[in-house]
Amino acid sequence: MRWIVALVSVGAVLLLLVSAGARSRQPRSTPDLVQVITPAPDATVPAHPDVNVIVMFAAGAPGSVRARLNARDVTAALKPITEQGTQVGLRGVLRHGELRLGPHRTNRLKLLVHAGQADAKGRTPHQVVRVRFHADEMPDKPPVATIVADSRILRPGIVVHFDGSQSSDPESDALTYQWDFGDGSSPSTDVAPTHTYASADSSRTVRLTVSDGQLTADATLTLLS
Repeated sequence: MRWIVALVSVGAVLLLLVSAGARSRQPRSTPDLVQVITPAPDATVPAHPDVNVIVMFAAGAPGSVRARLNARDVTAALKPITEQGTQVGLRGVLRHGELRLGPHRTNRLKLLVHAGQADAKGRTPHQVVRVRFHADEMPDKPPVATIVADSRILRPGIVVHFDGSQSSDPESDALTYQWDFGDGSSPSTDVAPTHTYASADSSRTVRLTVSDGQLTADATLTLLS
């Protein structure tokens, strides 16, 4: 009986040692330098005919970002996303010929990100992000145009601020903007333009046309005289 108790005790000690060793070998947590907005992990995303990639920075621009799709380097496809002159992320397009198409075929996107500055111990933090997704050929869906203005009343010589940034696209396509201010003046392609009306003799209808590169959508807003 004593030898059975001794065996159980030795087994318990060995189990504790193995568990402690396994815990000690667990990889250290890495900082979140970026977040992949799309494609979502394990999702089926539309290819019409390409697939969008949007990566947002967690805290400031990292030192470097390398991207591979199915072991092919696609870093050059990623372009800066800027807000008020500050880079806040990256946007890119994965081309049709680079994708494995079909709901049962898996694409593997890998990002290797290095921080721009070393930590207190002189090490450069890094993060590896892996996203597996499916890409299926689907028809393009039109964007949605939205106009916001800081005034709906025309006042001659007073600047009106317009904003089209609340426009959106179902597949997260990059949008272009075309503004017609309704007074015969030159159009604007800014996302948030300003305009000054010379007179208020009649109401003006402002039209915003947004395009995702394939389809367009319009929104209108009437400014009252």
